[in-house]
Amino acid sequence: MTDKINPGDIWRSMWGHDQTNIDFYEVLRVTKTTVTLVKIEQFRKSDGDMGGYTKPIAGAHVGDPMRRKVQWYDGKPFAKLANYSMAPIARPYDGRVMHYTTYA
Repeated sequence: MTDKINPGDIWRSMWGHDQTNIDFYEVLRVTKTTVTLVKIEQFRKSDGDMGGYTKPIAGAHVGDPMRRKVQWYDGKPFAKLANYSMAPIARPYDGRVMHYTTYA
């Protein structure tokens, strides 16, 4: 089913406690069971109230690529970004501007 995932696709991860952090990843490689992701830069614009809006900057890679197993929920792919139980997950990004929040 990974035939629905393509190199160049953008995935997103939302995580945090008392705030909403958003990270974006670009798909570099896809196999039958895995996806290779690399974190990418994002454009952020503050809304002046401890938050703002963000969208990814495709191709602006940050750090090293990571290979993760693709899992499926309700017919949609996701990948855990770490190996602990409450690890953030990455899912396909739908192209909308997203809202983040900050704390203090």
